[in-house]
Amino acid sequence: MDYKKTAGAVLDGVGGESNVSAVVHCATRLRFTLKNNDLADVKTLRATPGVVTTAMAGSQFQVVIGNEVPEVHAALLNTMKVVPGASTDSDVEETKQNVLGRFIAMIAGIFTPLLWALAASGLIKAFLALATSQNWLDGAQFEYTVLASISDAIFLFLPIALAITAARYFKANEFTAFVIGAALCYPGLTAVFPGIGAEGVTNSFFGIPTLMTVAYTGSVIPIIVAVWVQSKIEKPLYAHVWAPVRRFVTPMVAMLAVVPLTLVAIGPVGTLISNGMSAGIQWVFTHAAIAGGALVGGLWQVLVIFGLHWSFVPIFIQEVSTTGLSIMLAPTIAAVFGQGAAALAVLIRTRNAARKQAALPAMISAFVAGVTEPAVYGVNLPLKVPFAFGIAGGAIGGAIIAMGGVTSNNPAPPSGISFYPSFAPQGNFGWAVAGVLVSMAIAFLGTALFLKEKDADEVAAPAAAVTAASTVSAGEAVVAEAELILAAADADGAPFPGALIMDTDSVAYESELAAVV
Repeated sequence: MDYKKTAGAVLDGVGGESNVSAVVHCATRLRFTLKNNDLADVKTLRATPGVVTTAMAGSQFQVVIGNEVPEVHAALLNTMKVVPGASTDSDVEETKQNVLGRFIAMIAGIFTPLLWALAASGLIKAFLALATSQNWLDGAQFEYTVLASISDAIFLFLPIALAITAARYFKANEFTAFVIGAALCYPGLTAVFPGIGAEGVTNSFFGIPTLMTVAYTGSVIPIIVAVWVQSKIEKPLYAHVWAPVRRFVTPMVAMLAVVPLTLVAIGPVGTLISNGMSAGIQWVFTHAAIAGGALVGGLWQVLVIFGLHWSFVPIFIQEVSTTGLSIMLAPTIAAVFGQGAAALAVLIRTRNAARKQAALPAMISAFVAGVTEPAVYGVNLPLKVPFAFGIAGGAIGGAIIAMGGVTSNNPAPPSGISFYPSFAPQGNFGWAVAGVLVSMAIAFLGTALFLKEKDADEVAAPAAAVTAASTVSAGEAVVAEAELILAAADADGAPFPGALIMDTDSVAYESELAAVV
């Protein structure tokens, strides 16, 4: 991919630099805050080489790139004369988003910079767990200690890492936030907290009762709220403090206010919310494991389409940080492999060169890296049948995984690389394998048997007419698919409930999605 060329085409497609208030990226998407969404040329963008598709989440315009989105984002910033988001225009635009859109944007903005460091640390952690369970490595060895320090560091000091990314998102001072996060991880303070499962300890801070429940190392919610409070204190304080002293008075007051406030109020409330979510998840997977697994495995890819899966990332991280395992993350592996298997069936089933060209890298991305957007947007969803059987496979496979009590020791996105080390050490690997195989079998066989070659060719045919079938891009194929589906869609069909994709061609996608879910 020519990153500079793709970035330039994307910038033109969203209405030019003058129409961009802010742009960030997550694992697979460029996320734009545009001054006028109507200026975005959806068809041109989807036809751009390197672009999988476009979507709207709240008022955020998203351009799906795939695994190479960081490189495209960097090229985009180099192309622009002014770094977006530097002015207050983004703040104005953010207020126009609905609550859900703002929440998803916040989670994506805070966790995206940490995602791959978390994934790498989690993968090392998973391999270490596997090595010790198989007696390949002794936990008393110095080598193990060094490797464990690498894998555990980001989880142990997670509040510090989140403090920095949250400060960037809330436009607070990063180093002041660093101190606040580091204070929560301070050894002298963490020593006061009781162990997990022990009864809380009540101390007082200048006469104010402070309930110590669980140390904040590895916590998620308290530091995010703390930095948000910091941002609200800093701005008016800096504006009103005497100029000669405000550069050190502002951070001093923020630190002295936010850290005790976190210990007295923010932390206990955040911990209560975290414990409540954890208890709810444990209850579902203990008393209704099949239903819980089927729900997570079946709906995971639907959440991915709308970008709503980001709301679960803090839950996965919190589970692994506090207990070492995630029970809710496990069924998602069935959803990922289900969509990958459906794309594989399309690759084998279709005789259309353009479809094969899109399906091959999409299938590899899903199986190897666990990134399914290329498979879903570029292959399975437009054809309907593969996406439907991918969902069915994910639901049934997820139910099997949950029924077997499978847990993951790794908060990284489920993938072929992380599969064995993440699930094997807990002793329920057989159930994980069974769930994945069943999911793949349902998705692959269902697609192979019920996807009519005529239908596949008809959907891909308009793309072939754009250019030679051997050189058509995945983006052009998606444009052609969207046009065909739009023409065939029921004009009176209601969009998928809660749908966040709102561009012109997406009504067709929503109605098709509603028909298969």
